Amino acid sequence: MDQWNRLSDWILSSKATIGDVQYRQLPGAAGGLVTIADISPEEIIAAIPGSILVNVLTIGTLYPQGLFPVRDYHLGKSATLNSTQALSLHVALNRHNGDNEFSIYFATIPRHFDDHPLTWLCGSKDDLGQVLLEALPESIKKVLGDVEKRFRKDWLAVRTAIARMSQFSKWLSGDCFNDFLWAWLIVNTRCIHYSLVSNDPQHSTQDLDLTLCPVIDLANHTATESQSCQVIRELDGSLQLIAPPNGLKKGDEVLLQYGAHSNTTLFTEYGFVIPRSLDGDGEDGGGEILIDTAMSLLFQERQQFPWIKSVLENRGYWNDWALYTHPPPAHPSFRVLPALRLLNLPLPSLLPSPNDSFVSNGDFGTDEVVNHLAKWEATILGLESAVSEENNQAVRDSLVRLCQHVLTKSEEGLSRMQTLNAQLSERSPWTSYAACCIETLWQEEGDVSGAVLQSLHNGLELE
Repeated sequence: MDQWNRLSDWILSSKATIGDVQYRQLPGAAGGLVTIADISPEEIIAAIPGSILVNVLTIGTLYPQGLFPVRDYHLGKSATLNSTQALSLHVALNRHNGDNEFSIYFATIPRHFDDHPLTWLCGSKDDLGQVLLEALPESIKKVLGDVEKRFRKDWLAVRTAIARMSQFSKWLSGDCFNDFLWAWLIVNTRCIHYSLVSNDPQHSTQDLDLTLCPVIDLANHTATESQSCQVIRELDGSLQLIAPPNGLKKGDEVLLQYGAHSNTTLFTEYGFVIPRSLDGDGEDGGGEILIDTAMSLLFQERQQFPWIKSVLENRGYWNDWALYTHPPPAHPSFRVLPALRLLNLPLPSLLPSPNDSFVSNGDFGTDEVVNHLAKWEATILGLESAVSEENNQAVRDSLVRLCQHVLTKSEEGLSRMQTLNAQLSERSPWTSYAACCIETLWQEEGDVSGAVLQSLHNGLELE
């Protein structure tokens, strides 16, 4: 509460306005904004001036020219770092610095991300992170690996940019990697999209137009659009937090919709999950799981796997496969069917090597193979709904096998989590929450694959 009082006093001294809200610790979350009185529909909850936002405009002059994006970046002047990299560096440098203009704000942001899976992957100092990583579904590990690549790319860019700048030498000689990991997670989990030069979204640049915003970035996520407040950029560069259309009652939490994200995205990017109702209305309901790993196992059973993979990569249908429960009936994503149709073509054992650039040269093999491929291409172009009745049945059989595989893995994962929960009960306080998130992910894998399996048994049309 003392931190909130200091933060609100500092913000109010900067000609900001804060309505009837207060920061509080909340069950299952580090904390959040809660109303202390009823708030009318579309009432301004907070208005934060541009001068106390943390972005490359407000901090750029603190750093060597050309290192950070500047006000005229949209005129074609390049900078060494983008906004994610620049803000992460700034926050990292100020992690242990309590004597600067933004120190009161920095005192309110999380001091650690022990419960975030990227920390387990990159910054864990004991075996606990590895235990939790090993407990994750393979589909989550794959996406988390992509997040890690993005983080390490940004870290390399920052290290390279400041390696020979003397003002950073002391920081680089310390625990700079873990400082940057922590700061990168601050930026990745708390930044708000904010057009630096215009309130017109058409002139916005995604990798540059980011800001940290005191008070507003304390709001937690909601999957329900009708419960979400709105953030509006005013012409003077300030940000306003606007109450939802139905207003808020005293004691309600102030929430923002970070995006229509799956639990896979929420967990790997933000470190949390939300319960999913399989028969929900598409806001707070509807399950979604990625099945790249399970699909790849199906493909690898085929002798023609390299050829099939190359064709799918060339046509843009390799990976990013998913199962959904909403809208009903539960079904595979549109990318799954072309991949399984190709998998189940009656192909000969010997096919041209993908190393010969056969796809770009049009050398697909015999006339028989070319004819089969033409029928497959017709389904992609929407000229045919299926390759053949036999192929359609084979696709259905493959989907059944795939769903059964994911369902079995889910049951095994949930069983392991029961054992792991007992082992983690006496560890750090955050481990129970992390284990609960992992358990939810395994449960969703089983629920969604089971729902699609039921749809197939009920005669789901594969079109």
